Amino acid sequence: MDGMEGATIPLSFHNFWVALLMVPLAVWVLQIAFRLGAAALVHYRLSSSRPVVLERMSIYASEFQMLIRQHFNQVLRMRQAVPARTLAAVPVGAHLQPESLHLEESPDQVIVRFRADAKAPAQVSIFWGVTMQACNELATREDLREPLFQAQRSQQALSAGCDQEVVIGEDLTAIHASGYAAPGRIIAICVAFAGGWQLTLVQARREESGLRSEVLQQLVLSAGTLHRVQGVYGFEEEDGGVECMVCYDRRRSVIVLPCRHCSVCVSCLRALRDERCPLCRSTFSAYLLLPLLQERASPEGAE
Repeated sequence: MDGMEGATIPLSFHNFWVALLMVPLAVWVLQIAFRLGAAALVHYRLSSSRPVVLERMSIYASEFQMLIRQHFNQVLRMRQAVPARTLAAVPVGAHLQPESLHLEESPDQVIVRFRADAKAPAQVSIFWGVTMQACNELATREDLREPLFQAQRSQQALSAGCDQEVVIGEDLTAIHASGYAAPGRIIAICVAFAGGWQLTLVQARREESGLRSEVLQQLVLSAGTLHRVQGVYGFEEEDGGVECMVCYDRRRSVIVLPCRHCSVCVSCLRALRDERCPLCRSTFSAYLLLPLLQERASPEGAE
């Protein structure tokens, strides 16, 4: 017993337990230092750039770091979406289909062919050899009534109806001095209807194959306001198909901007994984919803 009272704990054993206890303490200190460094880094980034505020979503910070930027932008778009607004409709009484315009030049006359739609009888006027300066001054003119230009013109009545073929011929000797196919000169086709008009500016060029036409732009005057006509792409099929190109079930009703392609319905638009047009794959920043008319009941089903 006396021998055991004088026994002491070996120094190596004591150092072992002290080192064992220092390991978790060192880990805890490193963890605190890592969190302080991360907080300092976040503070530096927020002070040097504009922060992104997401209410009650800070608990998912680690998950956000695992998401690709595309999905993170979708989260931002859903929480900070721009509210939709209604666009005012512009009443147009007649429309010249620009893709149907065709020029033919023979030894004695020039023939203009196109297809047009009209709600009521209208008047078609063709101004030959209009200068570009005269067209540019339209936006600043106070009086926009017919006639629009001081140039040689041809006129023809247009009856009410859809998809009408219009053929207007003019004697070549009468319009030769206008220089309608010369550089800096264009052909202006005006379709006047009750309350306004639609103006189509056409550039004519002589080539080996004949006279080539290019529609530069279309303007419409309605309710005293001048507008520029921008076409919608996606209805060029001859069979008249209007089904959504994604689901092939619902009708197309969405125009994406700025490419102006109409190819999907509202449901398929919301299911897109990125903001790219399904047709041309270009990025779109806005879209328009078309007010679709109810389909008429078929005569066979009527009682």
